[in-house]
Amino acid sequence: MLLIDKWEPKNLQEKFKAAIQDTEVAVLEAGDYRFYTATGLCIGIERKEVSDMLNSIRQKRLPDQIRRLIATTDTALLLIEGYMTRTPEGLVKTTRGVTKWTYTAISNYILSLQMMGCYVVSTSNQDGTVNQVSALMGYFDKPDHQVGRARPNSVSLGLSASAAIGLVSGIPG
Repeated sequence: MLLIDKWEPKNLQEKFKAAIQDTEVAVLEAGDYRFYTATGLCIGIERKEVSDMLNSIRQKRLPDQIRRLIATTDTALLLIEGYMTRTPEGLVKTTRGVTKWTYTAISNYILSLQMMGCYVVSTSNQDGTVNQVSALMGYFDKPDHQVGRARPNSVSLGLSASAAIGLVSGIPG
């Protein structure tokens, strides 16, 4: 079943209902879409049209939205909808025109979100979003694809305390 946040555009809700039979509109605590895998993993998706993403970054809303998504799901994804290209001057160009953002700054910002534990996917438009979310539902239902959890378990090296201290003390800086 796909859950869609009630604040998503009505036309997009209808596109999802037409494409994915088991779709419901609900109030989601975080993200715009949520589904559960056959093994019970919760997958959450925050959809941002490129211009809205840039505004969310400027208004400092996006980090909080992503943190809430990561905290309330097993795997968090940011779905960027639309086109963003780099001008010869290095600025971001969207369908609305050239912005004041540098392409490098936005690329680094997206990298930071991924380092927080949020995977990033992109689509060209709303139809692509419907197709991508549907494909993600199929992807995450395959047992061999459920290893991509956003918050992996910590790994133990099996070292004694003194060996671990020796290892850490050997790191420069």
